[in-house]
Amino acid sequence: MWLVLAFGWILSGTSRAAGNWEVSPPSGLPERFQAPARIQWDYFRNRDGARIRYCHVGGGSGKAVIVLVPGYSEFAEKYFELMRDFVARGYEVWQMDWRGYGGSDRYLSDREKAHSLGVDHDVRDLDQFVQTVAGPKSGRPLVLVAHSMGAHLGARFLHDYPGRFTAAVLCSPFFSLAPEASQGISPAIVRGLVWTMSTFGFGDSWAKGNGPWRDRPGRHVTHDPVRSGIQRQWYRSSPVLRIGGVTNRWMLEYLRSCGQMNAGGFYSAIKVPVLLGSASEDVLTRPDTHGKACSEMGDCRLVRLEGAWHELFMETDPLRSRWLETVFEFLSAHSKP
Repeated sequence: MWLVLAFGWILSGTSRAAGNWEVSPPSGLPERFQAPARIQWDYFRNRDGARIRYCHVGGGSGKAVIVLVPGYSEFAEKYFELMRDFVARGYEVWQMDWRGYGGSDRYLSDREKAHSLGVDHDVRDLDQFVQTVAGPKSGRPLVLVAHSMGAHLGARFLHDYPGRFTAAVLCSPFFSLAPEASQGISPAIVRGLVWTMSTFGFGDSWAKGNGPWRDRPGRHVTHDPVRSGIQRQWYRSSPVLRIGGVTNRWMLEYLRSCGQMNAGGFYSAIKVPVLLGSASEDVLTRPDTHGKACSEMGDCRLVRLEGAWHELFMETDPLRSRWLETVFEFLSAHSKP
């Protein structure tokens, strides 16, 4: 196998219906992983007519509004603990499932295939969410909090739609494909191979090394044994949420986007204050690209968590607490009305 993609094999209350299927909470979840009190669910239709699921919790304080977007294969329910943390500090949270993930409509009839028609579609959906759902209802500063693939899309959003957010937190952004994730094959070669497959009609086929979801522990995403199992528990109880691996077209679009972002001049167009969290032991994306990107942004603070793996919001309590306190300090400094 010439390619084993990180996003295909390393990642492997009550909730609103997703599509025509109910989302059922796993039994025995500790309270901190259950839905926050008074959470509300709904959908909006994007410009392509797809239903995009979102949720809302908290509100009423004078603090900023958090717009939370997850990473590859993730969904709102995985972030209940983080939502509770934000609400406990007085923040309001609006969360959106990207199209193709969670409770939002999928691109393909095979729901487990992660697919893409171009990252511009997702960035446009986020703008619609901000402009018509989350933003107008608050009248307060908006802060983007995004993880991994979501942070990739978040950075593109900050570039393409300046002025929408007051500040942004980018956690382990997927700005590159790490060598371990591609078994040492250069992204240029990978991109050429998936371009060939997509051009010859295999864009919606599994990328090499990818396939349906398999019920096995994730590798090198978090050291915390409890948090590392949350996504799998939801996948077991609610198959509608499951994502397996990626298609050739997905990989083509994201590698193409990474190339555009790292070519030079892209990050310098991002002027809002940014807090960029980077895990020193990340094997999904290269931490060195985080430092380069942050140094080119107009106002960026890089925080490197030594010994951490990719999912900083899901790490062990000592690592997670350090990261969260940094996030809250940043929010306090950059999100005043």
